[in-house]
Amino acid sequence: MKNSKLFKLNLIFFIAMTSIAVIFLLEYMQIITNDALASFLVQIMTMFAIPLLLYTLFISKNIKQTFVDCGFKKINGKILILTLILGVILTILNFFVAVASQTVISLFGFESLSSIQANVGSDLMFEFFFSAILPGICEEFLFRGIMLHANKKLTNPRYALLISSILFGFTHMNINKFFYTAILGGLMGYTTLVADSIIPSMIIHFMNNFFNCLPMEKLLPGIMKIVNIIFSNTLIFIFISSISILLLIYLYILITRKIYRERIKMNVHSTAKHLNLKNLPPEQAELYLAQLTKILKDKQSPKILMANTKISFVDSVFMICSVVLGSTITIMTFIWGIL
Repeated sequence: MKNSKLFKLNLIFFIAMTSIAVIFLLEYMQIITNDALASFLVQIMTMFAIPLLLYTLFISKNIKQTFVDCGFKKINGKILILTLILGVILTILNFFVAVASQTVISLFGFESLSSIQANVGSDLMFEFFFSAILPGICEEFLFRGIMLHANKKLTNPRYALLISSILFGFTHMNINKFFYTAILGGLMGYTTLVADSIIPSMIIHFMNNFFNCLPMEKLLPGIMKIVNIIFSNTLIFIFISSISILLLIYLYILITRKIYRERIKMNVHSTAKHLNLKNLPPEQAELYLAQLTKILKDKQSPKILMANTKISFVDSVFMICSVVLGSTITIMTFIWGIL
């Protein structure tokens, strides 16, 4: 075993993945019939509390360090505003991708399955809590926190982004949701890397789920009628969705670049502040100067997705098990949906 921390991190995720699968099966077998209880167990227990406890005990040894490792870093006002704009863009993009992916799999005779996080209550506030607030916190902690931000330090950003995105899709354990959640997970993950903080992805995740909870047919009946007309014509839908997706991707790239530049400014100001301290030891001043040089170099040529670290089979065995488990159940939901 070359990297014991990576082995433990992968084991922690496998435990979470297995727990989610067990709850999913208990729901499917109608042993757990309360959707709110199932959502609570999945979100708070398996995606937040248990991973937080295990990571703190076996890797970070300190709960404050756990949150640091998982990317809980403050962002400034400009990044917050850019994130809110990004949230709207990705919500619309996710809508088009979701409709497209669901249309494709429906051609195979697939009928949608119920989700363990759906219909948690008739009250809209319950919907917001279970479908927007909890996922925005708990799912982001596990996937963009542990599986991406903490994992990238033990492996490399490219691998961490890829595996966290794929497993984010698999963890929904529903073929109807896999494709668009994996893509959304990848975009939120890249935003996390760009901002060097999990906060933007938490905001984006919340906004996406929040808008999905809103009764759009009642709030915007005119717009929804137009949308339904567009969807009823295949050629018009393909044309409009293709143009929209390309435009939204362009806007996403544009805004993430702005977030990256703003993050660089924050890092420069923070490092320069240390250099202004009186009586700074020469060794520490040299360290801060080296950090400032690196920051300015990264500003000219960002290398967020550099991949150099080799990952051994032993260290990744539980990650492989997680992928197998998630893909197996996801494929099974496709089979159940066409039978």
